[in-house]
Amino acid sequence: MPSSDARSLLKLASWLDLLARSIGLTAILIFALGIYSVYWPAVPGTVMQQGSIRSSGGGYNTPRATRAYSVNVQLIQYSYHYQGKTYNSWLPCFCLPIGIFETFDPGTAVPVYVLNAMPSISVLRTGPDLPSSLVLLVLGSIPWGFARLIRNFVAKEQQTP
Repeated sequence: MPSSDARSLLKLASWLDLLARSIGLTAILIFALGIYSVYWPAVPGTVMQQGSIRSSGGGYNTPRATRAYSVNVQLIQYSYHYQGKTYNSWLPCFCLPIGIFETFDPGTAVPVYVLNAMPSISVLRTGPDLPSSLVLLVLGSIPWGFARLIRNFVAKEQQTP
């Protein structure tokens, strides 16, 4: 019978395994939704505002690195009319919106792709995003790896007299 410490470690391993499976399932769902979004109908929309979050490369000793932007996450808010109702959204795609969109001025007309079953869900760019799914799968492998390490550790501890 495993000790209380071993049971606690195995319980932690189970939670880590559940977390890994949840992250992996999320990656698969995001990829599948991206594929499904290709078939959504397009309606005209209007850009309300666009901004970005920039992370600078400050803290380095070289003058060029302090002026460089290492990450540029673009944010866009748009509105559209679908089946007689007006909706607002900020979801550009089923992806990581890092440096992928051109700039839009407020009031610019853009095509918006709308999910028929839930018209409040829409995107500006259709299709799956493989990098986002891969990032989530890699992130999901981290707790899975720790769960394997914990289970192997507990198994070895139980084998030693």
